[in-house]
Amino acid sequence: MDPTTITHSTATFFASLHLLTLLCLPILYFLSHALYQLFLSPLRDIPGPWYAAISDFWLTTHIARLQQCRAVHQLFETYGPIVRIGPYKVAFCDVAGARSVYSVKRFDKTAFYKGFQTNDHDHSMTILPKDLHGRHKKAFAPHYTMPSLTQFAPEMNQSVRELTTILDELAGRTSVDCLDLFRQLLVDIMSATSFGTKGSALAAWSRALDQKIDAAAADSNPLSTAIRDFPKRSILYVSAKVNETRTQILAGSAAVDADGENVEGRKKSMIARLLGGTGTDAKGHAELSDKDIISETMGHL
Repeated sequence: MDPTTITHSTATFFASLHLLTLLCLPILYFLSHALYQLFLSPLRDIPGPWYAAISDFWLTTHIARLQQCRAVHQLFETYGPIVRIGPYKVAFCDVAGARSVYSVKRFDKTAFYKGFQTNDHDHSMTILPKDLHGRHKKAFAPHYTMPSLTQFAPEMNQSVRELTTILDELAGRTSVDCLDLFRQLLVDIMSATSFGTKGSALAAWSRALDQKIDAAAADSNPLSTAIRDFPKRSILYVSAKVNETRTQILAGSAAVDADGENVEGRKKSMIARLLGGTGTDAKGHAELSDKDIISETMGHL
């Protein structure tokens, strides 16, 4: 046989082998990854569809179509309250499981939560170290206790009555975007509970509806505007409220006493409560700076 032909055949063989190897490597990698996720992964015993266990592709397709919640809910109905929705993702619809994750075992957060920073600063949701998170939580947790929330029942009741009045006046004359309407209700409630001020989002929404103009374009409620243009205007709004509330506290105004507490009804808004935690703890750690308070309040919005 001609040596040139042998050399050419050998080169062709190795070229084909190289190409075949390049094609097989991704397949082998995927197969090994799939086998690991199905049989060796620490999450292997958690119920869920096999195709969700080996790849995020299934979940990503539902996220892209805005169907993630519905798809995960269907998995709960099929597999139970704890289900595996990705190679490294587990969804819970179980009180005991959630308590185990967040309270008993207190698993560490991943860097994923850093993506929820508001003013380039951490708040309770984005703080990773447990001890620092505990100090932040200690400042606002009393705000969400039942005794604290019931103090704002008159304001909540007034906002609900205002909403029902708006609907009664419309009397079915026009369609209503309930998602937007109830958003305005929550803005007014947040105005009272977070900042200690009377909200006007529902009134502004009603005026815009009567005038047949876009509520966003005619928005005269500063908190609604701040939330719509989040985070830029929210930073400005909350910063102004921090300074305003601190001035009231220092001045000992009729509305707020020296402890940041509303004298009328002894109510304490979220921002006043956070301003009450600007000292140091028992170990000498600084509690909450202005940036902490602004970021925490924005996180709750």
